[in-house]
Amino acid sequence: MARKRLGDLLREEATKTETAQPAAKTIEVAAAVVQEASSTSSPPQSAGKTPAKEDAQASDAGHDAAVNAQLQADLEQARQNEAALQQQVTNLQEKLAQAQQQVQSLQQAVKQLEGLKAELDQAKATALQLAETNASLMKDLEGLRQVSRTPVEVYPTSLSPQEMMRRQQAASLAHPMFPAGSMPGQLSNQDLGWVD
Repeated sequence: MARKRLGDLLREEATKTETAQPAAKTIEVAAAVVQEASSTSSPPQSAGKTPAKEDAQASDAGHDAAVNAQLQADLEQARQNEAALQQQVTNLQEKLAQAQQQVQSLQQAVKQLEGLKAELDQAKATALQLAETNASLMKDLEGLRQVSRTPVEVYPTSLSPQEMMRRQQAASLAHPMFPAGSMPGQLSNQDLGWVD
């Protein structure tokens, strides 16, 4: 009769533990129950102790399952946190790349501005020089205006043609003009050769 009860207990335990524990745990529990039942001499006492141990093992298994579930939840939360952090890293890398591009474009703009500043300085110097030249030309122009305001000697138009001719001859004799070359009909040293 003790063997029948042990077999019934094993069946009940197997059906209970199949839903709560994996198959390997069920086999271990059943093996422990069988060993305990065979080692005790009084079957009714061992049958009375077995359910308490099984309840303790079932509560341990439940505790293990709860711990595993909590660990799984923590692991899933850690994975979600890791994914969020990875996304933040990606976003920050994109922002860094954009900032680097902006820095490069600003550096190019600064170089262009420096070139434009140099051109502006040169244009200012040229404008200043032109202003000075303009002032000098204005002074020269004013001087010429002063000269042009002085009375000019006017020849009387009532002179006879002979008198006008004499004055022109006198003016040309005062400033004679000579040709640049030799006079026509005059022989040069080369034309003469060496004469002893």
